[in-house]
Amino acid sequence: LELNWKISDEFNALARVSHSSINNRQEIIRPWSYQGFGNTQPFGSYFINRALDRESNAEVLFSYTKDLKDFNVSASAGGNILNSKGESFNAGGDNLVLPGLFTLSNVARGGLNYASAFSEKAIYSAYGLLSLGFIDIAFIDVTARNDWSSTLPRENRSYFYPSVSGSVLISEITQMPSWISLIKLRSGWAEVGKDTSPYAIHPILSQGYWGEDFTYSLPGSMPNTQLKPEIATSYEVGADLKFFNNRFGVDATYYKNENRNQILNVNASPLSGYTSTTINAGKVENYGVELGM
Repeated sequence: LELNWKISDEFNALARVSHSSINNRQEIIRPWSYQGFGNTQPFGSYFINRALDRESNAEVLFSYTKDLKDFNVSASAGGNILNSKGESFNAGGDNLVLPGLFTLSNVARGGLNYASAFSEKAIYSAYGLLSLGFIDIAFIDVTARNDWSSTLPRENRSYFYPSVSGSVLISEITQMPSWISLIKLRSGWAEVGKDTSPYAIHPILSQGYWGEDFTYSLPGSMPNTQLKPEIATSYEVGADLKFFNNRFGVDATYYKNENRNQILNVNASPLSGYTSTTINAGKVENYGVELGM
């Protein structure tokens, strides 16, 4: 649902709410004649699996556009609230009590397995965009965004990432030979932040059995209460060239990407009571050249 309000020729306001959900239900029915069964499982099996994923977004955005003689100015500012939830349920077994009756209550108690899970996540965001153009020759775009994620520790859940890009039409500044149609130089720098999955910083108990009693145990991976968001930084510089009335063109770009504070799962000493832990580590760089015609 979207509401777009043109306040004036320069100002515009937008409010939008969206919701998406996926609801899957799966039944697995195997009769007594299924070839995978032996003499110890004569009456078949029955399983039921359900999964529900929901995501909702609420967004507001205010925009301003103005032509000031040789300059064109466009600015936007807004925010977004994201909420996502996931639920799952799985139950069933390979030993039915009565043949042909495919229900959970007909699965032998000793062979009935079941599990359920629930997860929830929220991200609050604020962002802005500024675009400047000078007589259709030079352009610059600046963006800024800050996210607050529920999946990170309180002291690290806020992370800021900006970007800036610009381009210049050299062929519009100076006189070019007739066989040159366009010479455009461009460059950009950007950062992007990333959080982690829900409950990665909290211990999640696992349920088991000891005879007829329930047991609960700590996870094998030690939670990291100091986890930081991942940050990806990219640099780019390039040129677009066109010749002979745009019949032939070349696009060339040099880029470099850097990822730091990557969220990784590593082995830990069993003496700690855990077999692994989650850390921020690593710095991965890749760079290259792209050519297109």
